[in-house]
Amino acid sequence: MNRTALKSEDLLHLAASHVPGFTAEGPPQRLRGGLLNHVWRLPARPEPIIAKQAPSRMASSPDVVLDPSRLRFEARALTDVNEGGRLQELASEELRPPRPRAFVPSVPILFMEDIGDGPDLQAWLYANPGVRRARSAGARLGAWMARLHAATAARDDFARDYDNRPIQETRRWVQYEAVAAAWEAQAEVNLRRLAPAARRLGQLLLRPGRCLVMGDLWPRSIRFAPRERIRLIDWEFAHYGRPLQDTAHLEAHLWMLAHRAPTPEVRACVDTFARAFEQSYTGLIQDRAPGLFDAEERYFHRIHVACELFVRAVGPFKVGYLYDGLEEQSGPVQEVLFAITEYAGA
Repeated sequence: MNRTALKSEDLLHLAASHVPGFTAEGPPQRLRGGLLNHVWRLPARPEPIIAKQAPSRMASSPDVVLDPSRLRFEARALTDVNEGGRLQELASEELRPPRPRAFVPSVPILFMEDIGDGPDLQAWLYANPGVRRARSAGARLGAWMARLHAATAARDDFARDYDNRPIQETRRWVQYEAVAAAWEAQAEVNLRRLAPAARRLGQLLLRPGRCLVMGDLWPRSIRFAPRERIRLIDWEFAHYGRPLQDTAHLEAHLWMLAHRAPTPEVRACVDTFARAFEQSYTGLIQDRAPGLFDAEERYFHRIHVACELFVRAVGPFKVGYLYDGLEEQSGPVQEVLFAITEYAGA
């Protein structure tokens, strides 16, 4: 699989060949911030579209191999969670993923709706929207994720269609095994004690799952459209997995956003969003799928939070994020390490 980005003329030819009614109105515009993929905006009639090409290695870290078939799962998810899909009841203008336009598996490349340049969750919260608006957005997202998990629980068709094992294998080695090895090397005894749990979580997530998960629920995948409508982007890690892969992932990032918040007012907004998400999600999942989030799920939820905090504050994914440039012995990073032991009960 070619790791290089498509040339502009090839990109426009593919769009014209596969996207109904596409007429280019200018050259493709390369979008910044794509960590895994090559992403462009294509000015066009009747409306601009987004093109995402999946290379066989991370666009931002070529040493990390990623199966390009991941884009097939995103294309399937955008189809299922929109009008006419198996989960069309989840699609509304208030909260949904982008609409798919075309998928070309031989490249692979996905063409989809352009949702605009609205802020992601971090930018929105750090602009201090106020606790009332933060509470509303957190509650809406929590309820939506609970509905997604509950609607797909114990569904053989989704288990079959979303067996995204290559990505789970990559995450096991890049995240859970790497974290376990790093914890074993730590001087802090409580971190060393957590290493076996991180390994068990990586192995657990290779087994048959419980529901469809979005798979990459973090601030950059949560975008705001006009009138504070929410759009969920980047579904290529979608998998029939465990609900903790969504809930714990977001909880870890909300903890970090609160920890690094620039003002007390912003921190209050982040904390309010996090509480509203958790309360809304928990209330709805207990009503619709009470066995989905059992004691095992709650335990490994905490372990995943601990793992994600570590890789973002100390590990390979700190670059370009909230703890970039901070030494491990700095006060903020030491506070993260303490929080890890608190979360995991070490």
